[in-house]
This record gives sequence, structure tokens and C-alpha cells, in this order.
Amino acid sequence: MARKFLFLIPVLLIFAQELNAQKIGIGASGVYNFQTKGFAYGLRIHYQMTPRWAIVPQYTRYMDFNPVFEYYLGANLHYTLIMSSPRFYLIAGLSYDNWYNYMDYHNTRSKQNNLAEEIGAGLQFGKCCFRPFLEFRYNANWGEGAAHLGFVYFFGKCCDKRNGGRSGGYRRNGGKYCPAYD
Repeated sequence: MARKFLFLIPVLLIFAQELNAQKIGIGASGVYNFQTKGFAYGLRIHYQMTPRWAIVPQYTRYMDFNPVFEYYLGANLHYTLIMSSPRFYLIAGLSYDNWYNYMDYHNTRSKQNNLAEEIGAGLQFGKCCFRPFLEFRYNANWGEGAAHLGFVYFFGKCCDKRNGGRSGGYRRNGGKYCPAYD
């Protein structure tokens, strides 16, 4: 089942070659699951499709010292409601869940391969290349809430300090701006 989601990585990389790099970011996060009291790390690629819509493929791994040892591989859609910093966005996504120690839990729902639907909301701070974020997500499959704290680093000339951090695109009023951060 994980193979079905692994196609996202090469497709995104091929697609990314054709895109404006100022709309692509790579990020990392720390994750805390409130129900299992588990810690994880996450990696993501953030592609800003339009000023309001982004697609964010992600990998999250709960390490083996946690009560639940698993990883998630999937993608979320982000819809930005408030464009000024901090940006406020809604999250909806689907992930493959590989639960390594599922046999330690004796119930009818425990199995190694699962699909997890997530909804949530987030805040993204800043207006340049380095963008910290804080998200809360609810996993509808397991009835669990998790907090994600991390950053996304966007590529491109947008944060070139020689040009005052504003060397890409044009503002609506004729000045310069970064298209991925407007």
C-alpha cells in the first residue's frame, strides 16, 4: 500500500522542475500526539499552487521509543483564509499509515496498513524564505489530535539580501514583491 503513495515523490520532483522555485519550500517539524503521548519528526515539501491553495506532501515518523511506533506518508491541501502574517490556513489530507507495533494492541481495528484522514488548521509566520508554522490536526481514523511545530524554507531570489529581500515578481502597484508570499 505504501507503494501507491511513493509515486508522489518522483511526480512532484518532475513537476517541480517546471515550476517557479519561489513557490516551493522544504520543511521539517516536531510532532506531539496528545492521545498516545508520542513524539515524531516530520518532513514536507510545500508547493504554493495559488496565493490561497497549497499542496503539501509529508512524511511523519513516530520513533520506536513511543507507545505507538508508526509512520505516515501522504499529502495535505492547505487553504489560506488570512493572507497577512501570521497566515491562517485550513488543512485536509490523506495519508498511508504503517503501524509497526500494531500487534501490541489487541482490538479489532489494529492492523499494520491503514489510511488516515486528517483535518486541521495552522498558522504560518513571516514573509520571507524562512517561515515557521504551528498546526493542530485531528486524525479522523484514530480519533487523535496532534500538534506540529516547525518551519518551511522557500527557495528563490525572494530573500536575496542585496535587494532588500524583494527581488522577484511585481507588486500590483508597480513595485517589487515575492509572488509566493503575497
